[in-house]
Amino acid sequence: MVRKYSFLLLMLALLSVTACVNSRIETRCFGELADGTNAKLFRLSNKNGAYVELTDFGARIVSIVVPDASGKMGDVVLGYDNISGYENDRVTYAGATLGRYANRIADGKFEIESVKYVLSVNEQRNGRGLHLHGGFEGFDRKIWSAEQISDAESAAIRFTRISPDGEEGYAGNLDCSVTYCWTDDNVLRVTYEAATDATTIVNLSNHVYFNLRGASAGNIMEHMICINSKNRVTTDMHFLADGMECVEGTPFDFRHMHRLGDAVDTMGISIFDKGSLNWYVDGYDGCTLRCACVLFDQDTGRRLDIFTTEPGLLVYPCSGFDGTIVGKGGHLVQRFAAVALETQHFPDTPNRPEFPQCVLYPGERFCSVTEYRFGIGLPAFAND
Repeated sequence: MVRKYSFLLLMLALLSVTACVNSRIETRCFGELADGTNAKLFRLSNKNGAYVELTDFGARIVSIVVPDASGKMGDVVLGYDNISGYENDRVTYAGATLGRYANRIADGKFEIESVKYVLSVNEQRNGRGLHLHGGFEGFDRKIWSAEQISDAESAAIRFTRISPDGEEGYAGNLDCSVTYCWTDDNVLRVTYEAATDATTIVNLSNHVYFNLRGASAGNIMEHMICINSKNRVTTDMHFLADGMECVEGTPFDFRHMHRLGDAVDTMGISIFDKGSLNWYVDGYDGCTLRCACVLFDQDTGRRLDIFTTEPGLLVYPCSGFDGTIVGKGGHLVQRFAAVALETQHFPDTPNRPEFPQCVLYPGERFCSVTEYRFGIGLPAFAND
């Protein structure tokens, strides 16, 4: 009798833990795509009431709701209220997983060991064709399979898909996954993994836009930013990498906290005229998480620390937005409404042998991790 009673207590305890874990994730329909497919929305919550929302359309981030210094919750990423907004948007890639190759490849062409590869060309810039963010129908346009893999201390969703051989010109069947894990410490850990059956290139990233004041709170000119980088990647008129330079003594030195407004308009000359800029994050070895940057908003007290295993950080402060995009809550998205902070390899890396490479061979496993760590207040080094 005692043994039976103990067994029942154990089962009740296990059921209680399971219920607690499952209560961290809510799933609902996010709307219907043009082809009739229903997209899903997943809410991952932690014990503090902060949460992240994701959709299987593009394995993308929809919302990140975190507290400010007074405890008030707010959504800090740009996006749309429904799935049609994301499906109809062919410009911003808001919150989406980018692949197989995030950023640009010159003429959609490259070689690996004397084998030539030709990809789709989905962008024209200053008279030159480019392959951008995986092509016309990149990873951002696909419905991914979703699996809940939470435990007692975090809520997690793993999105998976197989990118077939020949998709947008890429070789090999690529078995890939993106896992989002939301912790009780308000950390969003994103793990990208992939394997292939033929030699290919892989450069996965996320195109989330941050405004720490709130998704509809105006521009980010008063945000402060610090970038852990001694060197930046220079780009040409086509946004393609053409070299590397030391940032010391230049307007591109962000190793101490800078007001974004000052950076965007230094002496009346915008250093973001080319759209986005790329930095080589210090300490890259292919596997170690390093701090890539810190973003801080004094009004709300919110801070974002981004850690990554990737070599590069792309910064794009929405300088090309013009108020024609209708975002969350019906608000028009204006210029400098947010900043994209993308951890990735550099633009046109397959054609730049001097850069950290992105080739994946059969039998190898690609793995990349980026953490978005949300907190309150300036870090100690900000006053140095």
